[in-house]
Amino acid sequence: MQRKHWFLGLCLTLVFMGGCNLINPIRVDGQEMPRATSTEMVATPQTAPTPTPGFTSTPTLLSPDQLLWVANPVDGQVRVIDPISGATLVIIPTGMHPEQMVLGEGAAWALDREGDRVLKFSLADYTLQVVIPVPQGETNCLVAGAGFIWVGVTERPLTNILLPGEEYHETGGVVRIDPRTGQVAGYGQVGPVLDLTVARGVVWGLVKMPIETALVRIDPATLVSSPVQLAGTPDWQIEDALTASDTSLWMFSQAYGKLYRLSFEGHLYDEIRLGQHPPIGPAGMVIGDRWLWLAAPWGKVIQVDTGNDQVVAELSLDLPLSNVSWAVGAAWVTSLVGGKVFRIDPMAQTASLEVAIGPTVRPTPMVTATPILRAHRPCPDAPYSRLEVGDQVRTLEEPALPQRLRKEAGKDAERVGWIQPGEVARVLEGPVCADGWVWWKVETLTGGYTGWAAEGDGTEYWLIPWK
Repeated sequence: MQRKHWFLGLCLTLVFMGGCNLINPIRVDGQEMPRATSTEMVATPQTAPTPTPGFTSTPTLLSPDQLLWVANPVDGQVRVIDPISGATLVIIPTGMHPEQMVLGEGAAWALDREGDRVLKFSLADYTLQVVIPVPQGETNCLVAGAGFIWVGVTERPLTNILLPGEEYHETGGVVRIDPRTGQVAGYGQVGPVLDLTVARGVVWGLVKMPIETALVRIDPATLVSSPVQLAGTPDWQIEDALTASDTSLWMFSQAYGKLYRLSFEGHLYDEIRLGQHPPIGPAGMVIGDRWLWLAAPWGKVIQVDTGNDQVVAELSLDLPLSNVSWAVGAAWVTSLVGGKVFRIDPMAQTASLEVAIGPTVRPTPMVTATPILRAHRPCPDAPYSRLEVGDQVRTLEEPALPQRLRKEAGKDAERVGWIQPGEVARVLEGPVCADGWVWWKVETLTGGYTGWAAEGDGTEYWLIPWK
């Protein structure tokens, strides 16, 4: 009878947290625990499996936004951890690759960089509610604030093969997501956004320019951006991490091995030298109470007193670090390579607790820039070509007109098929010069046609290199 009373009390506690369900148990920390079920709302036809969170037998009185949320891109699971005991309270499988997580605007959010999408989790029942695709480009960072969720992206080039005289410049911007509808609600093209933060009701971004890294101010309502001129430092490649306190902006550069504290007008208050290290991965920064915490990719946690800009402690964990969060009076640093999170107590300046977060991520070097190739000219009287045998090509989607495939190279040759707008084909033979155009024999991957198609007419290209 006492055991029944204890279990009833546990269920009441879990109902207060988000639910108690006795069906479909999963194992957490080696024990079978009940799952909570819910209806998933997905904003894309490519849906993920319905998540089934599981609760442990360790209840907590903390609210969901006080808990530590950690994502593992290898097993696709989001773990909700009690920051006091270190117990894993909830495990949410997603079937995707969530990585960076933020709390704000009434929910928990995860960025899946591999799938270029954002995942929304309910704070009421710990379920995956919405999957939001980000088609604007490759996703780099995620932040919540000013009434929206913000994603920094680098746009994908239509082609990385340039004509003579052309220059390649990366483009990108910031995606605004409405947290209520789970839909993209605007896009501001400001350049490739490396990191974002929200302070004083404004979105601040580090943007990679052709030479320097720019600090920009983005209006949340209009998405209009304006550069912030940095005064007091000659450094111009501050492209690793950005965060903000109530009074200052903080930026970190691996290139210079420095932390920078600036006013919101761009005036440099102070530089803190940390020493240079090889650029092996991204860094993470967070403000917690009076301290700034930097999770350095080379394996150190750096604690800075924001009152006097002094380094209080440097703690080596001997594992590459990628992110840092603040929860219930302590910093939590994540090492996906180690498959762990570590709690760092501000006063003791030691790792007082470590929690396993699933399978480990293989260490990888930093992503290199898009390789740029030059076009060649196979025919002296025809436009430059950007193709080779074996390439995959895609046709233009606009205008929505099919492109003719011919039996031989030439405008008057017999028509044998079509390439539909946006369809992908494989280059089989060529090039052949005819009628002032460059022709390639291609095979469509979906329509089943094979024939010769012209690459372009000198004004525009109809066959575009496709990865």
